[in-house]
Amino acid sequence: MSILVTDPLILGLVTFLAGLLVAKTVALLQSRVSAKESKANDRLLRSLDADLRVANKNLAKVNEELQGANEELDSTKGTIAELQALVDERAKAIEETNAALKRECEKTNSLRTDLSLRAEETIRAEVHARQAEVELSVVKAGTTAVHDEIDRLAAERHELTGRLHQLEDEMAREKPTEDDRREEAFELDEPLIDF
Repeated sequence: MSILVTDPLILGLVTFLAGLLVAKTVALLQSRVSAKESKANDRLLRSLDADLRVANKNLAKVNEELQGANEELDSTKGTIAELQALVDERAKAIEETNAALKRECEKTNSLRTDLSLRAEETIRAEVHARQAEVELSVVKAGTTAVHDEIDRLAAERHELTGRLHQLEDEMAREKPTEDDRREEAFELDEPLIDF
């Protein structure tokens, strides 16, 4: 036994033969067991094959539905892109409209301010015109009163001159020398106020 242990070649050969014998035994036992199990395995394989065919059909249907969904998704993406472009265009138009509206509001406010200033100037001008009209009517009334007073004074002078001539005539009858003095002293034939 010591020779078997010391020589590795012999030891390897013995080990190999023992392993071969064990393998053959196990293979024989497995073949007996596998013959019984092979029928069960065949049934299982057939069942799995049928399940695989059904799964492949379902997979084909799902792939078709997925392809249709992808096409619909692509169509929806195109529609979304078109709608987004339309929304962007409308947003730009709204911004331009808001800017134009803001400019118009500023113009309107400026015109409103100008109109307010012009209305204020017009009112002031009307007030000044009314004041001037009142002053003119007052001046006209004053001028009319002055002319009326002048006319009254002229009439009164004419009347006084007439009386004076009467008195002179009466005095001339009475004293001719005093009339001459009075005529020289009172030359009332000339108007007192120049027109």
